[in-house]
Amino acid sequence: MHQSQIHRDLLQPCRTVSLVLACLPRLQCSSCPPVMPTFFPGDTLTFIVLWPRAGPVLTLTGELQPAQGHSRHRSAFEYEDHSDPSNIPVSPHSLFQHYCYSRGGMRHTSYTCICCSGENAAVLHYGHAGAPNDRTIKDGDMCLFDMGGEYYCFASDITCSFPANGKFTEDQKAIYEAVLKSCRTVMSTMKPGVWWPDMHRLADRVHLEELTRIGLLRGSVDAMLQVHLGAVFMPHGLGHFLGLDVHDVGGYPEGVERIDEPGLRSLRTARHLEPGMVLTVEPGIYFIDHLLDQALADPAQACFFNHEILQRFRNFGGVRIEEDVVVTNSGMELLTCVPRTVEEIEACMAGCDKAFMPSSGTK
Repeated sequence: MHQSQIHRDLLQPCRTVSLVLACLPRLQCSSCPPVMPTFFPGDTLTFIVLWPRAGPVLTLTGELQPAQGHSRHRSAFEYEDHSDPSNIPVSPHSLFQHYCYSRGGMRHTSYTCICCSGENAAVLHYGHAGAPNDRTIKDGDMCLFDMGGEYYCFASDITCSFPANGKFTEDQKAIYEAVLKSCRTVMSTMKPGVWWPDMHRLADRVHLEELTRIGLLRGSVDAMLQVHLGAVFMPHGLGHFLGLDVHDVGGYPEGVERIDEPGLRSLRTARHLEPGMVLTVEPGIYFIDHLLDQALADPAQACFFNHEILQRFRNFGGVRIEEDVVVTNSGMELLTCVPRTVEEIEACMAGCDKAFMPSSGTK
């Protein structure tokens, strides 16, 4: 069988589930008869199962339809509209799960929902058992909600950041628009052949340029990049593959090594982009105390900080904007469709139904 045909057959959602079940010998269940062992002709089963994840990480056009469907629902509007101060993040967390199930038929989320507010937005995977979504949302907080529904076994992964009271302060607007600029700069640069680590470096550059513009940093951005100052504000990787798993596999096939540099070592893939790849683009700027303290203790990095302005942001938390995209022959297609600009978010949270017209972006 040709490899492309194997890939096409294996990644059909229902057939994938059937294949997995067929590989579980004599599954016992109290309400069903045992599953008898399944035999396959020949000796290529291991190759068939492993090849798609060891080779090119591509998603076929037909498989994007369920992904587009559950990336473009109105749940973002719902939880932004219901995140008024005095709620605890469990409330929008619960609302999101209810909306996904009742409106989208999604029984499961793709991962544990991350519902941060205030300084907890600087905790990258807040929401797990050790840091549950239980802090009261306060008036003036920035919220960071990272949530996604699972549809036909495919994951989505979307992050929205917005002010709890519906109006950005000047500081909140400055940080938010810095992240939005880096996100859109990366997406406008993506195309086949681009090396993903270069996109991470591009996001770092935009962040440092914007932090310099607002006065938090001072000096040469090129010099900041040489001492990896970008990783102080974005310690995670720019994005990851998205598919049957929210952090889909195949990021580092044989021969592709991690880059041992701050920030870049956290990248979940270092591939060159190819048409059909589905990835997240999720830049962020965070004010994480221990990373800031380390930077201030390092003369090579401390010299770039405006200490007075930095102090103003110490309890800010963070902003992340996460989009789901598919690489096309000429660029990328945006799969997510939620309010993104400051004006769209404020209008949406003020209850304006016409604040945002859902549309996809194709480049």
